[in-house]
Amino acid sequence: MITGRFPPDASVGVLRSVKFCRYLPEFGWTPEVLAHKSRPEIDKIDPSSLRELSPDLVVHRTGHFDVLDWPYRFKARRRSGGNRSTPPPVDAAINDGSGAGPSARSWKATLRSILLNAPDRMITWLPHAVARGLGPAWKADCIYSSIPPYTPHLAALVLHRLTGRPLVLDFRDPWGDDQRPDLSARQIQFHRTLEAACVRRAAVVIHATQEARDAMIARFPDEPVDKFATVYNGYDQAEMPPAEHRLVTSDPKQPLRLGYFGNLYGTRSPEYLFEALRLLREQDGIDERRIELHIVGGITAHARQLVEEMKLDKVVRLVSRIPRAEALRQMCQSGVLALIGAADMDQFCIATKVYEYLAAGRPILALVPPGPILRLLEHCQAGHPVPPGDPVKIAAKLKELLARHESTGLALEPARNLDKFTRRHQTGELAKLLEKARTQGRRRRQDRQPNAGSR
Repeated sequence: MITGRFPPDASVGVLRSVKFCRYLPEFGWTPEVLAHKSRPEIDKIDPSSLRELSPDLVVHRTGHFDVLDWPYRFKARRRSGGNRSTPPPVDAAINDGSGAGPSARSWKATLRSILLNAPDRMITWLPHAVARGLGPAWKADCIYSSIPPYTPHLAALVLHRLTGRPLVLDFRDPWGDDQRPDLSARQIQFHRTLEAACVRRAAVVIHATQEARDAMIARFPDEPVDKFATVYNGYDQAEMPPAEHRLVTSDPKQPLRLGYFGNLYGTRSPEYLFEALRLLREQDGIDERRIELHIVGGITAHARQLVEEMKLDKVVRLVSRIPRAEALRQMCQSGVLALIGAADMDQFCIATKVYEYLAAGRPILALVPPGPILRLLEHCQAGHPVPPGDPVKIAAKLKELLARHESTGLALEPARNLDKFTRRHQTGELAKLLEKARTQGRRRRQDRQPNAGSR
């Protein structure tokens, strides 16, 4: 299993790989991980995430020299008095996915276009990953890799070519379909060329939504349709708080508490939700004594600016990252869970928190555009969807939920058809695909062996 990030890295993308590692042994597979060594100076680190890993899990970690890291490392060490193990403060953690700190973005634009887009800044990890992974790859039944970042797929491709072991690619997010504004047309084509080299050699190609799978099939019409599969993200029932720690009905005597959990980045903005809260205050006199919004996670400067401009500091509470277990507990204690979508980023993706919101059973205010998230909510008969760019309709829905809260309290709204979205069930689906790849690999090796009587 090749992945760019792994505990103690606290990026949300590590959860999928961690849960697979946890449950694959139940289905007869023993994972062995090849991961990038975490960098406390610049990565988001959560030492408690290591508790998720089995003591029997073998993890090979290797670092690399990243030419874009050194200014951030230097500044971090100066702040920590030279202590290499001191993690950065929460507000200094990297939220843009590139790993570049805020102070380094200006002068790096040209170098980034040359280096980190080929295919990403982890490209210099590739030779280290291949050298460290070659021994384990020879012993493996399958080579599985998970992206983003994208370099793990290239490492898996090289190891596949060297060992002949079947290749299983997991796309948590799109690669060639990812129309990032920071890439030129030539760079996008380069990404698609790299992606195609990986896909055409793979035995199985996995996506996290049906929409992403369908898009990949359309882009590779010459490849067998059954090569492409869907293994959803999901929730881990073992992580969810027990019933006694869950809110059953909100207390009408207390303000209605809305909770948003996760990072705000790119076009995922709370602006229209904030505007709806402002409308409630100015038109209906609904203030912090009746409703409050807690945003827990990566807080952007833009979000802080909006709170200040709209004078919502008494209604909106911005909370920096907290341990995952505490975040899940607070989810289950919220009166209403707020879901903020982004049309460009959610076209093919469903974030892990959506499944966890559903598992929490609280009412969901879903500010999401048409797409996979909305279809999932409809499948589970859950949520209160509202057009995400219409603050008037958002305010009306909030007013409706508030009236119910102040009358009888908001009760649980259990989602339906949720069982197949547990992490254990989805790992079982992955195990079937790994077995399919292993069987294909054995047949190909047998086909290449000369007949017993051949000369």
